[in-house]
Amino acid sequence: MKNKQCLSGRAIHFAGLLIVILLASAYRVGAQDPFMQYPDIQGNTIVFASGGDLWKVPAEGGTACRLTFGDGRETYPEISPDGSGEPVKLTSLGAGYRHTPK
Repeated sequence: MKNKQCLSGRAIHFAGLLIVILLASAYRVGAQDPFMQYPDIQGNTIVFASGGDLWKVPAEGGTACRLTFGDGRETYPEISPDGSGEPVKLTSLGAGYRHTPK
């Protein structure tokens, strides 16, 4: 009988360890940025934040072009109302807005 109690104690410890590992994994997955955040749409252009940078893509689909790069974290872009499709306002936590050449 004593042997069964020892085995059930091990099983409880194993189950507890498994729960901790699963919770830690779920937290890490939740910490990643979703692909597209804070989109702004103006005419045929969508500007959005992803991975701390700004991206631009045609509204009909296609390849997204990266607009910013560096150590800063840019979010909440707003597209210029003049029809250029370029972001004129954003929130930056770091080095700031830098436009990459086309």
